[in-house]
Amino acid sequence: MSKAFRFPLQRILNFKDKIADEKSRHFQRSLAEVEREKQELAEIESTKTAALSEQRSRENEEQVSLRDIRLAESHVSQLNDRMEQQEKTIAQRKVAAESARQELLKATKEKRVIEKLRERQFAEHLRNERQRETVVENELAIRITQREQGS
Repeated sequence: MSKAFRFPLQRILNFKDKIADEKSRHFQRSLAEVEREKQELAEIESTKTAALSEQRSRENEEQVSLRDIRLAESHVSQLNDRMEQQEKTIAQRKVAAESARQELLKATKEKRVIEKLRERQFAEHLRNERQRETVVENELAIRITQREQGS
């Protein structure tokens, strides 16, 4: 006839668990955004490399107009600007990801504190149940002994 364990803060623990899950998903999304931005930067760099290669091959040709050279240089300059802007975006995303990581750590710690409290209360519950069982067993042993002596 053991009494079922009931943790009084279970609703709060469930709530903290949901928050930690939400913070984890947010952190994962932040990391994914950083990776997407890095991929976009790599694509811009690849485009720049291709443009420079094309510009060099055209310069080796004899009939390259000054206008074509200026257009190619302008294109490369625009790509450099885009790369610089993309690097700033990546830095911003990294800051956001770090913030999300800190929020996740905080939520996880808060959840863990309540989990530890639950574990301690459950251990106390088990100790109390064992004590009650011992008392019942002792009472039974006394009654049996009294019956045997009385008979």
